[in-house]
Amino acid sequence: MALLVSTSVPNNSVDASTDLASPITVTEMISSYLDRPILPLAVTLPMLLQNVEAELANEKLDVAEKQRLHQRCELIRRLLASSRIT
Repeated sequence: MALLVSTSVPNNSVDASTDLASPITVTEMISSYLDRPILPLAVTLPMLLQNVEAELANEKLDVAEKQRLHQRCELIRRLLASSRIT
């Protein structure tokens, strides 16, 4: 999740096409995940697969949600298989 922080900076340009009284807004992106350690895919993918398989165990899922989760499992398994080969 990213948080956008805007600050206003006075406009000091002499450009005639802009209103000199209007401030320039500078936006800085702050992201909470940047503070976390980076994990390799070999560690992350099995955890993701475990989480998705746990979600699949939920009997209250509709057909579309189960299909989406099955596709996600298949993708993660393919990524895991390809990472073991290379």
